[in-house]
Amino acid sequence: MELLDNTNLQFNYFRDRILSESEANPIYASHFIDYYQEYFHRKPEKKLEFLVLHEGTVVLLFLLHDYSATNMEVRHFSYYGLPGIVAMNSKANSDIQELAMKIILSHLREIGALKNLRNSSFEITCPDPSSKNIASLEELISFGSSVYVYFERVIDLSKDADELVCDFSKSVKSAIKKNVLTADSFRLIDSNSPDETRKDAIRALKKLHFLSAGRRTRSDKTWETQGSLLASGSIVIGLGYLQEELIHGAMFMLADKSAFYAVSANSKELLGTSVAHPFIFRSILALKELGIQKIYMGRQFEELTRDITEKERNIAKFKSFFGGNLLLGFGLSNVKE
Repeated sequence: MELLDNTNLQFNYFRDRILSESEANPIYASHFIDYYQEYFHRKPEKKLEFLVLHEGTVVLLFLLHDYSATNMEVRHFSYYGLPGIVAMNSKANSDIQELAMKIILSHLREIGALKNLRNSSFEITCPDPSSKNIASLEELISFGSSVYVYFERVIDLSKDADELVCDFSKSVKSAIKKNVLTADSFRLIDSNSPDETRKDAIRALKKLHFLSAGRRTRSDKTWETQGSLLASGSIVIGLGYLQEELIHGAMFMLADKSAFYAVSANSKELLGTSVAHPFIFRSILALKELGIQKIYMGRQFEELTRDITEKERNIAKFKSFFGGNLLLGFGLSNVKE
């Protein structure tokens, strides 16, 4: 077996390959690194980014960053503010998975990171757990003060439009039925759109997001970075109009054949009801046409394992209206209260 770190010229290729072949959320793809660095305004002291190859096949990916202590925060480990991740090749047998994890842990021990991990705040997730990979993670599990399960809602785009609608909630079905959209009321902006159209889409979504949130929630540089991602084909934006007025915008992050529903913002109709449902459905169909196979909508039932805000609860509930399957994962946490 061969251990590679992020200094290897092929690291990002293999990293993105195992992400696309596993059940991992596409947000961990390498082309989002600059966005996260800008969004979270922190650079790690050390990047613990490793993968293990077995006969040329990626078996395991480990992503976690070491952030040094500051006057405001204690030393902690994360991935640009997101949980770290251990993604495994589900096709590898349990012996191969266990050996790959031992190689990772042995290297972390050699460089002194394992001791630091045991004594610091961290969170690591493992998507799509099985009896095989849980056994290989036993030592890492012992470091955490808690082990929890989580659920991620994923829409399978191998279904046709009618099948997708059947999974929707009654409220979404009703909204789609009542809101018969005209041909020019929805636009999907992607890397094939003209340069000025892409810039206009970023500006429009930024303005709508500000009006929807009632405040500025991210830097201008973050939006500029999203513009670059739009140009490179790493994100797409769905825009919805009513009588030529923009009333909905949604951004999806793309990695290979998967997408993540990342950001949306809506205005309200005169009666105060949301008009997002039919436009999100149009975005789902547009992504299907682009060849996307899975849309990750986000975490569900997080209130079972941690305190969440009313806003987070409402967002999770809203995303649940669009059907899909629940993907099981588990997390390891050593977060100090």
